Amino acid sequence: KVFRAALPVCNNGVASLTQAGDVLYAGGGDGRIKALHGHDAHWDVLAENVLESGVVALTASSDGAELVAGCRNGKLFRLLSSDLTATLQAATHTDEVTSVAFGASSDCVCTASKAGEVFLLDLSDYMPIMAAAGKSSARSVVLTMTTGEILAGYDDGQLRAWSMQRGSGARPLWELQAHRGGVTVVRETPDFIVTGGNDCAVRFWHRTTRELLATFTNHRKPVADLLVDQAVPHHVHSGSEDKLVVTYDLKLNKPLVQHFTQHSNITGLSQRKDRDKEVVSSSLDGKILFWDVDYADPRGCIEGPPGSMLRLRCVEVSPSGRYIVAGAEDARLYIFDLSSCSCIQECEGHSGGVTHVRWSPDQKQIVSAGKDGCVIIWNFFEM
Repeated sequence: KVFRAALPVCNNGVASLTQAGDVLYAGGGDGRIKALHGHDAHWDVLAENVLESGVVALTASSDGAELVAGCRNGKLFRLLSSDLTATLQAATHTDEVTSVAFGASSDCVCTASKAGEVFLLDLSDYMPIMAAAGKSSARSVVLTMTTGEILAGYDDGQLRAWSMQRGSGARPLWELQAHRGGVTVVRETPDFIVTGGNDCAVRFWHRTTRELLATFTNHRKPVADLLVDQAVPHHVHSGSEDKLVVTYDLKLNKPLVQHFTQHSNITGLSQRKDRDKEVVSSSLDGKILFWDVDYADPRGCIEGPPGSMLRLRCVEVSPSGRYIVAGAEDARLYIFDLSSCSCIQECEGHSGGVTHVRWSPDQKQIVSAGKDGCVIIWNFFEM
């Protein structure tokens, strides 16, 4: 074999090649895509386009009329073969998805990832309404009910607010240094914001001035989850893998009660709609426990299917209060009927552990996030 010619196509390497008819298409690590026609040492560039991130995959449709390009930033583009005009077709996270949040509407959902991405997704077409990228891992997001903001907590200790407006996300509306070692969870009400951190602290902030109101350090391990009480909004519950569930009263500025379990490392919190609005916790021993602030010990317990050794990472009670969904490290979702305390469905879809789960406000869908970088939307039909 004899070397004949070298044709400069792009920077950062040619990552993908595909052919449609007598035209060769090349995708580069700099996001550049070129349509080339020729032979031997003579090649002409017919069309060229530059996408926003490096191309990692490129393929042509069966009729050769279109191309599909996958980019390093998780976006999928559809291009016309004739002039390489690009249209965004899909966008996804590029690392472990860490948080899922709904607002008052079931039409959109917010997700965050370890890569620092925050997406607000339209559930009618699964396309981002807004996308924000950060240099630090995003750990928790919440959609505010009154200000139209997305609040996100990051590993660098910052709490950042993003606009929910379409196409926004270039820079945060405001940011706040909330914790040393990273923010693990964020919740909000019209009156205050509450955050938990890797520094084991729970902090309350004024909703408008963002002034620090109180700090509590009852936990000995990072705060795993926070829950604003549905019946008494100035009560907040926190859970941690230190086996504690703590309830705080913001008006009295003190912890009210501290629950302790011998074997259950707490990973997630939710709340029942009946039975005195008991707090619900998930744990690494596979148990779902029910807590009442007036009693030290759990008031009830649900365990996984017989023979299963579950490590639960998240839990949420359905809007109607009848069902509970829990996500586990075995990459499955488990749905329980609270009336019978039995598991009625096991859902398989993720290839890595489930990190977060949320019901849509209308209870027609469940959205789960996983270590595999996937966000899965499950349709829920009540029998």
